[in-house]
Amino acid sequence: MNGVVDKMENTFTDFWIGLYEDVVTWRWSMSDEGHYGDGEAEFRNWGDGEPTNESGIQHCAGIQHMGQWKDQDCDLLHYFLCFDGRSGAPETKILVETAMKWTDAQRYCREYHTDLLSVRNQAENLEIQSMVPAGKLAWIGLFIDSWKWSDGSYSTFRYWSSRPHNSSGEGPNCAHVYHRKWSVRSCDTESMFLCYYYKKRSVVKISINSDMSDPVIRQQILNQLEADMKRKGITDFKIRWLTSRRVSHKEAPQYMPPEGGET
Repeated sequence: MNGVVDKMENTFTDFWIGLYEDVVTWRWSMSDEGHYGDGEAEFRNWGDGEPTNESGIQHCAGIQHMGQWKDQDCDLLHYFLCFDGRSGAPETKILVETAMKWTDAQRYCREYHTDLLSVRNQAENLEIQSMVPAGKLAWIGLFIDSWKWSDGSYSTFRYWSSRPHNSSGEGPNCAHVYHRKWSVRSCDTESMFLCYYYKKRSVVKISINSDMSDPVIRQQILNQLEADMKRKGITDFKIRWLTSRRVSHKEAPQYMPPEGGET
C-alpha cells in the first residue's frame, strides 16, 4: 500500500482500487487456500441461536470453553488463539491470555506467529476448546466481511481511514484511496483509477550447429516453437529472439505475452 501511494501521490491523491461491497459472508482471516482441505473453509460450530448479529455490530467470532462459537462486537476485549505455521517449525496453536480487540489480536498473531486461528473441522474444534479457560471466550479468525476484490483474490488486508459504514447512498459502494487511506463512496462516482497487469516471461536456450544468422533457419525454429505451444493449448503468446554474445550459435527465444496479457 505504501508503494502504491508513493507512486501516485505526486499525480493523484484520489483514485479507485478494486475493492467493492458485495453479499455479507463469514470468512477466515487466514486467506491461504492451501491451508484448507475440501470443505474445511466452510466448517462452523455455532452455538444455539448463533450468530445473532445483535445491533448489527457483532462481526467477529470467538470460541467458548465448551466448543460453541459466538458472534461478538469486534471491539470487545477477549483472549485469542493464534496459529503458527511458519516454515522450519512444527505447526502450533497458541492461546494468548491477554485480552484484546479482534483487530488487535489479528495484528498480534500476524506479527509474532502466522495469523488468527482457523478452525477447520470438528476434531480441531475439540482440540482447541480445551485450551480456552472456563467462563472465557477466545477470538478465532472468523469475521463478517462484505468486501470483495474485483480480480477474485482472497486478501483480508484493509487500510480504512475509519469504519466504512457511511456512503452517499446513491448506489453500490466501492473503495477508493483518498489522501493515502481508503474511503467508501458510490461506485457510480467518476474518478481516476489504478490498474495492474501481470506479465510472465519464459526463456528457452537452444544450442545448434547451424548458422543462426540465416533468417530461414530462425523462422523454421520459431514455427516449430509456435506449433508446440499451440499443441499444448497456449495461444496468447509472442516469441522473440535474444542472441547470446558469449557463445556462438546459441539463441534464446522468449515467450512474450501481449501487453496486459498472461501466458
